[in-house]
Amino acid sequence: MEETIQSNREWLEYARRDWQAANHLTTAEPELYKIICYHCEQAIEKVLKGFLVFHEVDFPRTHDLVELCKLCINIDLRFHEIAEDCSELTGYGTQMRYPSGIEVDEAEMKEALAACGVIMDFVENSLDFEQEQGPQMSM
Repeated sequence: MEETIQSNREWLEYARRDWQAANHLTTAEPELYKIICYHCEQAIEKVLKGFLVFHEVDFPRTHDLVELCKLCINIDLRFHEIAEDCSELTGYGTQMRYPSGIEVDEAEMKEALAACGVIMDFVENSLDFEQEQGPQMSM
């Protein structure tokens, strides 16, 4: 179990770094909206995978936040609360990495940051509660 908790913490640390990078880049000139959205997606991908690692659930090699969120819902039904935000962010994982012709404006970037913050808090709060009492299955 200790190895699982350590691995979980590593996933969460990498998620926090992407979250910090996204926030730091909001002051960059010129605007880096696509890169910010990419880091938001990456943070959520890693925090969801960290949750799954904590619960010793195997997950596919994917950038699909919807798929990862569904796996989390199988563990804790409360993850339905963040499913829509996961859906909104999932495209940024692949579409922003390469030339795609897709444009992101400031409002979309701010929405991505807000959704990322909500999901990060949700998952980390869920894990804080569980790490104190051990993994819980929601019914």
